[in-house]
Amino acid sequence: MPDAGGYSGRAAATWLRPREEMRGLIARHPREAVMLAFAMIAMFILFLARLPAALAMPRAAGLGPEAMVSAQFVSFVLFAPLFLYGIAALIRMVFTAVGGSGNWYRARLATFWAVLVTAPLQGVAILARHPALDVVAIAAGLWIWSGCLAEAEGISQLRAAAVLAAGVGLLVGLAWLLAAAS
Repeated sequence: MPDAGGYSGRAAATWLRPREEMRGLIARHPREAVMLAFAMIAMFILFLARLPAALAMPRAAGLGPEAMVSAQFVSFVLFAPLFLYGIAALIRMVFTAVGGSGNWYRARLATFWAVLVTAPLQGVAILARHPALDVVAIAAGLWIWSGCLAEAEGISQLRAAAVLAAGVGLLVGLAWLLAAAS
């Protein structure tokens, strides 16, 4: 497939063909700095979506909105990408256990790319504050991530989606248990 629009064209096409676009991205073999940029741009989009809420927060402990915005910028744009590295590593270990044949690089690429591609929809969901849109954004994000991971790991998208769904279910169950215990 021709590289129409560079990364932005490939991001748009990922919504229709996540596996095929991930295959092309793997073949392109972006450097680590480019992958980090994917993660930082995605988190910047989410930071922008949270900006109205940060500005509307009441002054906590004498801090003005500038402090809240600065703290969220650092959290989202600088620290959240580090968290994504950890998520990608954890995902790589899980997919190794279920027969995946990828590598650490591909797990990072699939994770960062899926977050970047779905960040605009996630941002709209944050701004809209509507539970149905949250569900749609999360489901779309998991489906695209499963397609990217399926290509990166050499397994079916259905199997990748099942692994991600099991992981999400486990996290929700743990959160429920922690909430019930407190």
